[in-house]
This record gives sequence, C-alpha cells and structure tokens, in this order.
Amino acid sequence: MNQAEVQLFQPLNELQVSNVEHYVKVRVLSVWRRPLYSNPTQSYSVEFVCADEQGNKISGSCLGKWLYRFQRFFINQNVLLIKRPLLGANNGDWRIVDNQLKLCFNVDTHVGQSSEWNADAHFFNFTDFKQIVDLQAPTTVSIDIIGALIDNTGLIPFKTKAGKDCVKVTVKLQDIMGELIYVTLFDDFAHQLLNYLDAHKDELHYVIILQFGRFKVFEGRHSVSNAYNGSNLFINSSDVNEVASFLERFLETLDSPNTPSYSRMTSGNVYNIEDDFLNVTVFNHTAEVESIYEANKVIILGTIKMVNKTWYYKACNHCKRIVEVIDESLPITEVKPLAITDGQPIPIAQEEALSIIESEAQPITQSQPVENNQVQIVPPSGFQVGIPSEHVAYKCSTQDCIEKNKVIKPYPRFKILIKVQDSSGTVDLTLFDSEAKKILHKTAQEVLDKFEAEKKAKSDGDGLNIPSELQALLERRYAFKIDVSDFNIKKRYKYYTIVKVTDNGNIIKALDHRHNTEQHYLTDSLASSSKEPQSNQSAYQKDIISVTDDNETPLSVNMFSKRGEVMHVSDLKRNLDQVYDEDIPPASSSKTTPNSVKSVATSSSNNETGVNDKLIIPKVEK
Repeated sequence: MNQAEVQLFQPLNELQVSNVEHYVKVRVLSVWRRPLYSNPTQSYSVEFVCADEQGNKISGSCLGKWLYRFQRFFINQNVLLIKRPLLGANNGDWRIVDNQLKLCFNVDTHVGQSSEWNADAHFFNFTDFKQIVDLQAPTTVSIDIIGALIDNTGLIPFKTKAGKDCVKVTVKLQDIMGELIYVTLFDDFAHQLLNYLDAHKDELHYVIILQFGRFKVFEGRHSVSNAYNGSNLFINSSDVNEVASFLERFLETLDSPNTPSYSRMTSGNVYNIEDDFLNVTVFNHTAEVESIYEANKVIILGTIKMVNKTWYYKACNHCKRIVEVIDESLPITEVKPLAITDGQPIPIAQEEALSIIESEAQPITQSQPVENNQVQIVPPSGFQVGIPSEHVAYKCSTQDCIEKNKVIKPYPRFKILIKVQDSSGTVDLTLFDSEAKKILHKTAQEVLDKFEAEKKAKSDGDGLNIPSELQALLERRYAFKIDVSDFNIKKRYKYYTIVKVTDNGNIIKALDHRHNTEQHYLTDSLASSSKEPQSNQSAYQKDIISVTDDNETPLSVNMFSKRGEVMHVSDLKRNLDQVYDEDIPPASSSKTTPNSVKSVATSSSNNETGVNDKLIIPKVEK
C-alpha cells in the first residue's frame, strides 16, 4: 500500500452524509447474521462492527442480496479497505457503538483486504466496576468489562416469554480495586464459558473480557449481560495483551498469588451489592454490634468521625502478612559478614549473598568502593537484614516464609482504624487494603509517598498526623458490611473488620430511610405503649437461614424478640416488643446477649435469661 493511498483513508469520525466518495480502512471487531423473518434459514443481512486505526468505531450492514459479493470479507479481525460505502442511519434506543451512522454496502461498493495494521487489534474501552455498581455506566451504548472470575452459578435453563428454551449462567467478577459485579451470559456465551472451564480445570485464575456488553438499571439495581447480537467473550486469551496485564495487577491484590480466585457457587448465592446491603445481610445500629453473641456479618450505616494515626502496616512481599520490625541495633559481632577484603566489610546484593551461601563459595573480591564500612549479612531464618548501619531487620512469622528462608521485602498495605457514628452511638472498625483502595483509589504506597513528600515540603511537617486522603474520609457517610467474628466475641476485641464498604447513593438512601423510620417508631411506640397494655397474641415462623454462603450462620434475631417471631396487633397500637421489631423485615437484626434484654423484659422465675417466649404485658400501676 503506497503513501498516497494511505492519505486517502478517511477517519470514521469524519464521515459525512453530504460527501459523495468515502474510502476507509477498518478492522472487523464483531460479525453476526440477521435471519430473514419469513425464512430464518436465509439471511436478511450481515451486521458488523469495525474500527479504524485511530480507534473510532462504526457499525456496518450488508443486505442479503449483496452477500454473494462480500460475505467472504466478514470475518473477525480482517482488515478491510472499503470504497464507496453508503452511510445509513444507526437508529434505536440502544446502539452497539456510539455513532449515529453506519456503513452500508451496495452495488457500487468495493472491498479489498490488507495485511497492514498499525494499531490495536480490539480497541477495548473498559468501564470501571464502580461506575456499574453506582449505576453510572451508560445505558444507551455497549460497554466493555474486564475482571477475574470469582464464582459462577452453573448452567440454568429457562423459558422466554415466547416459550423459547434458553440457558444462562451468572458469573461474579472482580476488578483490580476489589469491586464486584455480576454478569449474566446467555445461550452460546454461557456454553462458551462453561466449556472453557471444564477444559482448563488446572488453571488457577480466569480473566474474562466481555466486549460490547449491555448495562441496564432495573428498580435501582444494575444488570450486565451480553447483548442479543454483537458481543465478544474472551477467556484467558493469550493473544490479548489486556488479559496478561490485568492478571499481573490482579495477582498483586491477592493474599497469595497461588490461591485460586475461582470457585463454584450455586444459583441461590448470587447477590449483587444492592441485594447484599438491603435484603440479604442483617442490618444493625452501631450500638447493637457489641451485643452480638454469635459470629455473623451485619450491615451498619454511619459517618466516619475519627481516623487513627496508624493507618498502614508493613506487609511481607510473599504472603502479605504483617512483618515484625526489629528496631534494636544488631552488633556486627553477632552476624557473619559475607565477604571481607583486606579486613574491611563490603556491601553486596542480597541475591549474590544467597548464591554464595548455597555454593559455599570463597569470599569474593571487592567490586565497588566501601562506604561507611557497610556490610550485607547472612539473615537468620525468616529474616532480611539491610545495611547494618541502619540496624533494621524484618521477620515474617509464616511457616512457609521461615522454612524456605525467603527474602523479605516489606511494603505498605492499608490497615485503617476508624470510628463510625450513627444516632445510637459509635463503633470501631478496621478498613483493610482491598476495601480501602476502593474508596481511596490509591495504593498504600502511593498515599505514603505523597504523605512523606508533603511532610518534607512543609516546615511544620511533623504536625501532619494523617495523609490528606484519609483526612477527606472524615464526616463522610458509608454503608459498611462488617464481620463480627468469634475472635471479636470471645476476646471482646472491639475493632470489627470491614468486609465491604459502599457510598452508593441508592443504598445509603434506603438504609437511611429505614434507620430514621426505626427511630420514629421507637419514639412513638414508647409513648403509646405507656398508656395501654396490648394483646400478647403472636405467630411464629420458621427460622430464616442466610443463603449468602454455605458457611454462613443462621440469620440473627433482634435482641428483643425470638428469632422468626412476627407480631400481629392493631395498626393503632404497639406493645414494647414491637417497638424494636417494627418495620424490620425477616433477617434484619442480629443476635445479642440475653443480658441486654433484662433492662426491658419482665423477668420471671421460669425464665432466668430474661428472654420471654410471650409478648411482654406492661405493668399497670394501681
């Protein structure tokens, strides 16, 4: 192809209907067939998506009557030279590409092929998972997503409204920042995924790209799926650079790169973040958390009021566990120098040092100037010792690091201690690395480097207590999913781990509404119940069990009622028990210590715990 011909190619974003001649060079990204309605075995048209070397995309269409001339060109990744196409209208409420024009073929159109292409092969335009979770992704054009496969439901058969038999599989994907979304793949895409998983069971991680997918919002919840036509699915594709790049960064976020990220789940366990926060996981006030006596996960809503000065820890570069920092001086007499020349210790690289130890080689000669009599020393098992003049050593206590005598190179990871407040009180939480990166959009190393630079730049740098990124968290409201573990309960350890955190406006609004509603009922009910005793009629339901995970504990009961208990009373009257159960759907309050009930329950000789099986009848003063 000569230079003059190259200059004739028009960028796709500059095509105009008013022009007579069009000449474009494009790469085919997706192809599909539209069947003839009266005879589905015949093609009404072939549709395609293509892009030029600048990354501009456009749809294309070739009617069935012209396929005898052009059908051989419509193959994914073919580079086409198209002369004199017509420009049709790309109408519709949803378009696969954001272009109101499309290329159309007719009798005057000429098509050739080329092997020259000086640009990307796919032109992915990935949408952040946070945009999807926050319902900010575009709904009128297609989206591209990339993520690591975490779970899948397996093949699920279903019927369409028209009675057609179809299948689907829902997968859970995670991005670099730890954000999770659920994606539904239908029919051929579902089979493509499951066939790949069955054929590659030995692979630890699966990176999935869905190109030209569809994002919808239904009743305040997100939905991502393949489009009816035009979508592409890539699974661990070795010829796609974006897969290798994503996997490398994703492995850095895992506690252990050798731990599989994928596991099989049942269809009953598929919940998006809205379901998790609003319907599935128990909701509690902050004041109730310390009263939970069975390990469980609960949702709280509150404002961050304090951030501790200790906001990160030094992690092992192998297992990501905290390393022990030894600040005391290590006298050189207690360690063995690796190499000495003329009686003077010299610096040497750690890798060289280990090779010398393993080969029992003789001391090497000095290869660089000696500075301050520095020496690299043989680390004890599990240690990495730097220059002895700094007198700092790091130890990882995990068995694998100790046994394999791994070189420890610590790096910072988030461990942010925060205090969260709602109208009932406060609770102390721990925000670890994965969730912290979601809301800060930075790694701990990036925040630390910036913080150190700020301290050096200011004369009063010592007055800076925490980085500005953490300072910005103060007075911000979040919904938190926290883990009340056996360790918290048995050891009375009152820092609870944050499992998930979101500032999704819809979720916060819904939780905030319920929070305020409960406070309203609390006030009104106490006032009304002090005037009239109520009926003690009640009905009991079966215990409700959480299905978020096979290992989850039963959903907890409210501290003032039995699990599964539902009150049936007049709409105009409430008793004391109902004060605390009003407007709380099943699975909306955690199990708390029986002692907490004694302050409001009427104890009886037959009930030492203070938890009554029947409704409490208030005492009427005589």
